[in-house]
Amino acid sequence: MAAVNARSVAKALNCSTQPIFSYFSGMDDLKNALDQKAHDVFEQTVSEEAKDCPALEGSSNAYVRFATEQPRLFAHMFLREDGGMQSFGSELAREPMITAEASEKGLDSEKAKRVCEDVMLYAHGLAAMQATGRTNFTQPQIAQRVHEMHEMLLKK
Repeated sequence: MAAVNARSVAKALNCSTQPIFSYFSGMDDLKNALDQKAHDVFEQTVSEEAKDCPALEGSSNAYVRFATEQPRLFAHMFLREDGGMQSFGSELAREPMITAEASEKGLDSEKAKRVCEDVMLYAHGLAAMQATGRTNFTQPQIAQRVHEMHEMLLKK
């Protein structure tokens, strides 16, 4: 996103910079709109994937899928030095996720919170490696790894 400027956006849209500045009050306004769109794309990816399996695993798989399919957007959102947008952990560490994990697995809230945090840390590592090209796992391989880690953490 650091490379985003009015000229690069105008070039991508095949227009002059005038329409951009007539719609946005300045570059900060444009970057905020782009950040919001990135967040919306992320939320859509997570919500689509999360409905197919247990909440924690579904959300974790979607997070890694997002990193695989949108590596630059993922890096902008989650790998920036300034922390970027909200971390994946804060995205998933909402009370509903912990409550769902406790209910699905029959855990007390502290154990559910710990399992959620640890699975999210694992998923973030996988996602970062996928986004940076260090690994090239398929979605089924990712789902299997997340599931196995989840199961190991439940036994801990």
